[in-house]
Amino acid sequence: MLERQAETCWTLIRGAASGRDVDRQEFARRYMPAVHAYFSARWANSALLSEVDDAIQEVFVACFREHGVLTKVDSRHPSGFRALLFSVTRNIALHLERTRQRRVARIRDGVVDPDRTPAAMTLSRHFDRSYAQSIMSMARERMQLAAQDDASRRRVEILRLRFEDGLAIRQIAELWMTAADAIHRDYARARQEFRAALSETVLESEGCSPEHLQEECQRLLRMLRN
Repeated sequence: MLERQAETCWTLIRGAASGRDVDRQEFARRYMPAVHAYFSARWANSALLSEVDDAIQEVFVACFREHGVLTKVDSRHPSGFRALLFSVTRNIALHLERTRQRRVARIRDGVVDPDRTPAAMTLSRHFDRSYAQSIMSMARERMQLAAQDDASRRRVEILRLRFEDGLAIRQIAELWMTAADAIHRDYARARQEFRAALSETVLESEGCSPEHLQEECQRLLRMLRN
């Protein structure tokens, strides 16, 4: 099953590269939020902020064109597709910044290079955090779709109350007028189900190899905490 899900990612990438509209639409749905977050953070105090939408289009043109970057994806890379997408996004940012500098004749000593400032690491974190949030949202959607009865839907709701509303287990028990021990048991099972949904989502979205799956899941969770 894991191998089949990983193949789903590469099938999507190959389909997008070959021009299949349905694959390109799904590709954009999965990966656009991280690209948008990166450009918005990088250019927050720049006139280039008005060009974020154009920059996003540049990224996807680079991905979709014939012999484009999607043909260079290495399915054996431990982090799957994320590292390549970040590299493409950063290179597009550099290209547009240099083009703008030439256009307004501002090439001179002292021009600030966002990749050579202390903020460069923050920009990378913006990309990673938004990317991780997109993956987590897809994992939650997968878990919700898999909830076929009241008990499983109840476990989904416990996770929402715990992580989105910030309620403690004791507070959820009081809200539902249920024994805290029962909520603890449901919460433990809900976390197991979410981890399974996250693993499936990471394989589909990143295509990382099964032997690196847990490492990549932990890395994504750390991105949300940073």
